Amino acid sequence: MISISVGNTILFVHKDGSFQDVVAGLLTGSGHGLITASDGADALRKASAFDGAIQLLLAAVELPGITGMELAIQFNRERPDTKILLISELDSGILTLHKNWQFLPKPFVASLLRDKIRDLLSEQESSQIASSGPSSPKTILFAEGKGLRQSVAASLRRGDWQVIVAGTGAEALRKAADFAGTIHLLAANLDIADMPGVELAQRLHAERPGMETLLFSAVESGTLILGDVWHFLPVPFETEILRLEIIGLLERTNQLNGRYSTVGISSQKLTQREVQVLKLIAGGSGTKQIAARLGIAFKTAVGHRSSLMKKLDIHDIAGLVHYAIRAGLIHS
Repeated sequence: MISISVGNTILFVHKDGSFQDVVAGLLTGSGHGLITASDGADALRKASAFDGAIQLLLAAVELPGITGMELAIQFNRERPDTKILLISELDSGILTLHKNWQFLPKPFVASLLRDKIRDLLSEQESSQIASSGPSSPKTILFAEGKGLRQSVAASLRRGDWQVIVAGTGAEALRKAADFAGTIHLLAANLDIADMPGVELAQRLHAERPGMETLLFSAVESGTLILGDVWHFLPVPFETEILRLEIIGLLERTNQLNGRYSTVGISSQKLTQREVQVLKLIAGGSGTKQIAARLGIAFKTAVGHRSSLMKKLDIHDIAGLVHYAIRAGLIHS
């Protein structure tokens, strides 16, 4: 077993030996216990062999084999109290970071790294951040075979959702069958290798008719035949957009016997797509933005907006916003 008796222990992972030596000297000189590794697999082995707490994982994003992001995700799952600091020459804006992770761009001066680590290790707050998602626990089955599932799952978990992750349709079906609780939402890629996302959704809905479904793909949603309770998000998307979409599905829509209730004034009823368009209009989205968000053609979005105004006898955006507030679709 590896054992270090110094107070704070840092696991430092970097493939560049010379850079690793420089940073290692800085860290040990500051009184930290140090474990070094050259890649993700080496880091996991040494962490497993270490008999004690590791207060900080300091890892490069660019690692051979297991990437720094994948290492951080696995480390966060096994040691949730460990702080995580990722370093890279990449712009942090293109990375999907857990809300409790920190990022430091390279190059940096030694004092900046030292101060960053000091601040992280001196924090007394819990590593569990207060939820910014639904107020009650929800379970999401996230099925994606393109390599996004681990990083996206980490982001979704910050909303205090339970996330079941699957890389294939068969794995998703197996995990759903093994899960005894309620699965509130299926988020699935249409292009899973072993099974189309639509087929996966159909098979799961046969057993769980009340489950909401969010499909995503580069294919335009206008070419798909989607059920009334199904929703679509075009790829590519930012993780935050996916999170907000899921919040909307889990919090702002009402289920009744597996179907979403429609909203209306008097006898006028809106379709599910019209409700989506109305919510986006009320949220400040323009027609082009609505088309992009829903994966539909611009003319189709214009048609939905016109239909809304005709059905509701409301002919300006301000009136639609007021209606959406009264109907409970958005909050004033």
